[in-house]
Amino acid sequence: MTATDVRDRARSLADLPNAQIITPDDEINSLNETYHDVYDWILQNDDDYFVTETTIVLTASMQSATNLANNEYVVPLPTDFYKLRYLDYRANNQWQEVDKMPLSARDVSPASPQYRIRGAYLWLIGGMNVSSGYTIRLGYYPTPKGITLPFPTLSFGTSYSPASFQNITEVFFTNSSQSMIYNYGSTSIYVESIASTTVGTPFLLYTSGATVSQMQYYKGYLYLNYSMNIYRAATSLVATIAAFSTLTTSNDVTDYAIFRDTIYLCTATAVKTANLTGTVTAVLGSLLNGPIRPALIGSSVYYVDSTNNLMLVGATATLISNVSVITTEGTYLYIQDTSNNLYQATVTSTTLGSLATIASDCLSVHIPELMITTPQSDLDQVYLPVITRESPQMLAIGSSAPYEFSYPSVSFTDVMAYQMAIDFKSKAGQDPSMLAGRLGSRDVANGCTGLWLRLYQSLRRDDYQPSRINHRYQQPWGIW
Repeated sequence: MTATDVRDRARSLADLPNAQIITPDDEINSLNETYHDVYDWILQNDDDYFVTETTIVLTASMQSATNLANNEYVVPLPTDFYKLRYLDYRANNQWQEVDKMPLSARDVSPASPQYRIRGAYLWLIGGMNVSSGYTIRLGYYPTPKGITLPFPTLSFGTSYSPASFQNITEVFFTNSSQSMIYNYGSTSIYVESIASTTVGTPFLLYTSGATVSQMQYYKGYLYLNYSMNIYRAATSLVATIAAFSTLTTSNDVTDYAIFRDTIYLCTATAVKTANLTGTVTAVLGSLLNGPIRPALIGSSVYYVDSTNNLMLVGATATLISNVSVITTEGTYLYIQDTSNNLYQATVTSTTLGSLATIASDCLSVHIPELMITTPQSDLDQVYLPVITRESPQMLAIGSSAPYEFSYPSVSFTDVMAYQMAIDFKSKAGQDPSMLAGRLGSRDVANGCTGLWLRLYQSLRRDDYQPSRINHRYQQPWGIW
């Protein structure tokens, strides 16, 4: 089940499916707080589903400054370390458990290794010498992830019939007044704004005498490609544009995109940079195969070649094939394949990460406005302007792929949905007591009830044998 599914179910349980009083901030805050609560509760009850294991070889650089008898180490913990589950060390080709060190042993060197956790480090004392090449095995619970929800999808162009909609060729969404700018018939530029309530009543910004394309609204200017040159005009998107000013005169611009006050423009064989007044400042790549859709991530510039391959300027290897469009907000690469599916991916130099599906049935996706930070989140999210194919729509969709909860018990997401519904009811000033009664108590010591009891019972996913200590199984009355 995805985070979006949990949010939707919570709204349904609260009988507040479309209530505006529950804001996107409320949803993401409740979702993350609830997830962290359930995650911690599961960890407290000894479920090992989330355990991550790593091995670390002790090195001389890890030896402590005090270095008692050459047997004291300060080992950096993994960056995602949250809580320790177990710790072993390898001696005589066997793994042996490391006990926790009492503070009274801090000034001695015990025969067997002992540990304590100090900040972001594992403090080890005794029983190990780096010259012997000791290895430790660390089992730990990682820090719970921040859960993302895509922005609510925004719809535009609702006044057009399906036949008329086919004349819309490209779109650009700006968060300024939540406006969608689009090209109709390749010569007319319209805008619709949610803030100005002009969705369904398009406002004509500009009419050209010939084909214009590749619109991008950047810092108060609307840029476009006309006769293979880049033009721009200042606009607040509420008044008709009288004329555009010429930026380039080379008659060879096949595509372009603006990132960080720089125009990245493509010709038939090259990718270049220019300043915002159109002066070319550098040639990044030449002798290229029909580059289009330049996209900047870090200092790397990506493009799609004429045979639908994703390429990196300065490299010859194909990152992935069957690509029709790419775009970026500066962090992730958004890839539309030749089957009209839209994906989000991380990319570092020539290494492309796994593809997370965002949408399907995309006729085209266009450049997003850069870096709109999601409230109450460390993650960046933007609206991606999209035209769909079979059921024609003009949409601004959130760029985050929905988080997928993988925990095997359905009670996990049930508890989350009910707790979120209680939060929503409380925010709306309504009585959440019926939902709270169904959710029940999480107090294990005094007996869980409701959905918490179901979740507690599902934690025991191994019914094969009870644990055995000192060659004895636990007896029904609880004595070993």
